[in-house]
Amino acid sequence: MIVTMIHSTDSAALAGSGCNEISVVSWNVLAPGADGGMKVDGDTQRLPCLLEHLWLYVSCDIICLQELEKGTSLEKVQGFLAEQGFACETQQREGKNSFHVVNATFFKADRFRVNWSESRSRVLLTGLLLPNGREICVLNVHLAANGAAATRSSQLAHALQKMQGIISSYKIICGDFNDRLESDSPLIPLLAELGVSRTAPCGFTHYCGLALDHICVSSGLSQQLVLTSTQKELADLRQRSLPDTEHPSDHFPVAGLFHLKPSDWQLPKLPEVPHALPGELEAWRELCLEDLRPLPRDKKLRKEQRKAQQQLEESFFSALPGSEQGLRKWREETQAAARALCVLVLDDALAAVRKQEKTDGGSESPATKKPMQKAFHGRIGSWETMRDQKVEELGLDVQELIREFGEVRDRWMSDDLASWLASS
Repeated sequence: MIVTMIHSTDSAALAGSGCNEISVVSWNVLAPGADGGMKVDGDTQRLPCLLEHLWLYVSCDIICLQELEKGTSLEKVQGFLAEQGFACETQQREGKNSFHVVNATFFKADRFRVNWSESRSRVLLTGLLLPNGREICVLNVHLAANGAAATRSSQLAHALQKMQGIISSYKIICGDFNDRLESDSPLIPLLAELGVSRTAPCGFTHYCGLALDHICVSSGLSQQLVLTSTQKELADLRQRSLPDTEHPSDHFPVAGLFHLKPSDWQLPKLPEVPHALPGELEAWRELCLEDLRPLPRDKKLRKEQRKAQQQLEESFFSALPGSEQGLRKWREETQAAARALCVLVLDDALAAVRKQEKTDGGSESPATKKPMQKAFHGRIGSWETMRDQKVEELGLDVQELIREFGEVRDRWMSDDLASWLASS
């Protein structure tokens, strides 16, 4: 893959040339109250300078900003970008952990519509729908600067766990990671597990000489361009104390243009058949199918059935020493391939449904839809509180619920994939 480097003055090139391309910008713009006592006035110098810089990127599709401050820079930037055709999703940090500095994800309103949005303490997650119904899941992150690496890992892991449960055609994770994302970074395995990797580096992104800001994408996005600066410019910036009258933040923006690959409908690669006699494989297959039987509703009977299955497998492997590792691995890889195939099917099915919803969007009047949407989102917004109260009220074991849900889902998919897809 060849990635072209472009200068910030050529940022119009990030606009791309068609519906199969998407451009993304990420920038920690430094909250007005976090300038470290620099003698640069926020209202009369830094904010106008910020808007001037943002003007360079109004041809882009998605702009992810960190450290916008409610009551000062957030509203001004929202108004400015709204005039350029951008809608906005803002991180909600009210309640117990209320905080006035937030992340905001801006996107071209004529190209995307919001499917869902969720706020975490350090992350804003947004599902954006393309006209063809496919979803781009965007994680706008600002991980802790002063905490240990374990803190940043925990913050990112919780957001990725949410992202992993979402069927999206494309995934973008960008922002201020406060980590260089080098090979020894504890964040790299977390991203790799989700099938996401860092895009081409563009040099340091903080005036102290560190690359802390990144754009990471899933395999469905192929990078075409990356924003960069000349070595002379970077060397000059390192001599300054930022922000100053020409640079509104101590960070520099990162940006890229990506090609949207079509949905990959190649069948997942099936694992190689382990070295075993045909009779052994057939017996193991029957044992695996036995494990897919529906579990009883009674908790005690469920435990007994799991214990019986475990004893059957132990007896099987005791009679075939040396074969356990290979056969178990084969089962796990086969199940993973089946799940990957289901994701492909669901992605196509959801895209078709969303596209049809957009076509039929005028069937209800706005007056009818708004109260319904308000009630729906109000209920969804308080879901976590309602859930925790109900779990405590009924004395339920959360881990047991998670395991049982996974077992029911996997068995249903195995027994009748068509009806499971229809229901989903």
